[in-house]
Amino acid sequence: MTILISSILNAALYRLAGEGGFDNAKLIRRLGCSLVTVGTLFLMGLSAPWWCWVTSIFLMSILNSYFDFIDGTDNYYLHGLVQGLAILPFMVVIPWWLIVARAIVMGLFMGLWCKYFMNVWVEELGRGASLSFTLPILLIGG
Repeated sequence: MTILISSILNAALYRLAGEGGFDNAKLIRRLGCSLVTVGTLFLMGLSAPWWCWVTSIFLMSILNSYFDFIDGTDNYYLHGLVQGLAILPFMVVIPWWLIVARAIVMGLFMGLWCKYFMNVWVEELGRGASLSFTLPILLIGG
């Protein structure tokens, strides 16, 4: 149930920021989605040093780029991969390969999702939800 609620919250925050039209809309996505994602790890029972939590929130917030500076187009594959890698500080309590596996799944999901669904609402809701619904990957074997 935690993952479902978290996925819905992340989808809503991600889309709300995409809607724009108000001051600090991007902050909603950057900070809101970061807090929900990392908070979900806490609710899943993850125990880690304080700096893992703070650093991951910071990384998710600042690495929220679509990397369009590379060739002028949004790269959702890279966006998903980097958002997944933002929780690398947790490798002190989660095997690094699970974090990388989740990041790869997120990159592939976001890239393919946006390739096949060309509606901005569907795209953003799916990308936002994936921040949470991929978290169980981190529990494989644990």
